[in-house]
Amino acid sequence: KGYNRAGAAMLSLGRYGAAREMYQEALTLDGGKNAVAKKGVAMCWEEERRVKVREMELVKQRQQQQEEEERKMKEEQKREEEKKKEEEKDSTEDDLLDDFFNEVEETNTTTTTATPEP
Repeated sequence: KGYNRAGAAMLSLGRYGAAREMYQEALTLDGGKNAVAKKGVAMCWEEERRVKVREMELVKQRQQQQEEEERKMKEEQKREEEKKKEEEKDSTEDDLLDDFFNEVEETNTTTTTATPEP
């Protein structure tokens, strides 16, 4: 009876391995006929299985979150690269326009100074 109580206490604390050991000891002492201990062992196995399944779910969820974060980072990097390319393109176009207008102004200035007035 004491091992059953100790097993129940360990089970309620979430210490499933220790609880199972207590219930196993009760079964050993009672020749395997203790129904409470049998049920306790089964509950321990079930709780341990449930905890492992939950842990696996959490690991999978963390992996999915990491993959999502990596995907978002890659998308952000791609957007930044595209923005940078667009800015470089705009800058090149602006430089070409500036060069063109400078040449036009320079040509106008030389034409104006080189042409004598009548």
